[in-house]
Amino acid sequence: MAQIDFTQEYWLTAAQCNAQRELPLSSLIRQIIDVATEHANRIGVGAARLAEDDNTWVLSRISIVMDSYPRMHHSYSITTWIESFARFFSERNFVIRDQDGNPLGYVRTVWICINRTTHRPADISALAADAPKDPQRPCPIPAIGKLHLPDHFDSQREYTFRVCDIDFNRHVNAVVYTSLIIDQLDLDTLDRHFIRSFDINYQHESFFGETVTIASQTDNLTPSQESPAVMTLSGAIMRDTTPCVLARLTLAPR
Repeated sequence: MAQIDFTQEYWLTAAQCNAQRELPLSSLIRQIIDVATEHANRIGVGAARLAEDDNTWVLSRISIVMDSYPRMHHSYSITTWIESFARFFSERNFVIRDQDGNPLGYVRTVWICINRTTHRPADISALAADAPKDPQRPCPIPAIGKLHLPDHFDSQREYTFRVCDIDFNRHVNAVVYTSLIIDQLDLDTLDRHFIRSFDINYQHESFFGETVTIASQTDNLTPSQESPAVMTLSGAIMRDTTPCVLARLTLAPR
């Protein structure tokens, strides 16, 4: 019987830490992708199986809510399970726990299966029928919503994708987009605040050599009326007028 969930244990070394001596959000997303990949392989719906039909998984949306992040020289774990498996996509959830088993945060993701030749969504109904799901398992963060392009930007800069930005599907790696968005913040802000929540919608592929505009609505990086201690930032990565990525993050005091 295929295992309904999968857990990976980690130890956070100094070399893997950010300036705040904790796991960077970009590294957490990389590990989320790795854990999802391993579980998908174990239950027979991984990249190798999809490649038989010239298909592959691509990450479409991520929603992360963290109470705190793994600290340097501490162990932690990531557990994943499938909430739903539909014709063209799958919803997969995660919980991150500290070395004592206490939840540090939760993650919701949406993965779309696309054909590698046409780059169009591929029907995976036959695989969905046998994939183990756990729809009743709690994931206490809101369902992933659709992000919208801000009405204006206050900060913009150009970036050209290079070799190290490209993954095995020969498009820009999902983690690269995350790093580019977070780099709109400054070190002092992250010394005083941590990324409480992060939502990102991957809308269009980008490729080697393409130049994009990284834009952020920095005037939102102020305390909100609803919660004065929480700050927000909206960001986008644009190719001409087409958004490749939309993102939103909130910051909470440490």
